[in-house]
Amino acid sequence: ERPPRVLIVANRLPVVAYRDGGEVGEKMMSSFYSKLQGQQAKQAQTRQRSFGTQGLEQGQQRWDPGPNSEFELEKNTKGLVAALGSVPTTSQMLWIGWAGLNDAKPTEEVALRAELTTRDCIPVMLKDKSFSPYFDGMCNDVLWPLMHCCRPGLGDRSLHGYEAQWRAYVEVNKAFAAEVLQAYQPGDTVFVHDYHLMLVPKLLRAADASMRIGWFCHIPFPPEQIWRALPARRQLLEAMLSADLVGFHTKNDAKNFVNAVQRITGYAPREKTGDGTINGMAVVGGNIEGPTFGNGVDVR
Repeated sequence: ERPPRVLIVANRLPVVAYRDGGEVGEKMMSSFYSKLQGQQAKQAQTRQRSFGTQGLEQGQQRWDPGPNSEFELEKNTKGLVAALGSVPTTSQMLWIGWAGLNDAKPTEEVALRAELTTRDCIPVMLKDKSFSPYFDGMCNDVLWPLMHCCRPGLGDRSLHGYEAQWRAYVEVNKAFAAEVLQAYQPGDTVFVHDYHLMLVPKLLRAADASMRIGWFCHIPFPPEQIWRALPARRQLLEAMLSADLVGFHTKNDAKNFVNAVQRITGYAPREKTGDGTINGMAVVGGNIEGPTFGNGVDVR
């Protein structure tokens, strides 16, 4: 019997591909950090830590997968990868995410998939035309500020209008879900991460009602009144509710989520016995929990 597997579905992989001496992944992160100001940006970058994961040699930072390769690979030490790299688990962990190589040629995609397979990673291949409105637009100009109780862009401060951002967000989430469904085997646990991929649980649930799915929010979840500013507020809530488990960092975040679900979708809350606090939602198809966790989550 094979050991249990956990499919880590995240915006970025532990390995980043780049070509011609310029790393797409670094450009992506620099566009995000440029939105932060002064000391806040320095503190955010300081929090990034080194990591270790299955299939990566200790200390190996950058390498060429072959003499005729059109790209190079580099170990990613940022954000979620750093947080989950230290989580102890007896399960095999398979990462599914963006590898930093957009508009890949067929030969590049074949070589990239072959190399990342040896490192327990599966790349999600994206196009530049959808990546920018998805990441720079919907994720970091709309969702990130709104979830931190700041004024969202909603298309007026970016290169793309909100409708284009939303279409790109849906398209990219579908691409992630497609890769998960290709890799998934019965008995696997699928652990989806963060605001970049809120639609993925619903897409997976529609394909397999028995799949075990968790979704974890790595940033604050705002009060319901602020969440209402988002045109796709109901679609995103209902997509997250397709997961078996929804996790947050703090009790306040979990309560904000539950309140938003109750007031926007109309689903009734269920009181947790013993402490009287709202713990989850009873919905058609299963129970959704709203627990709180630290930065790293032991998926066991």
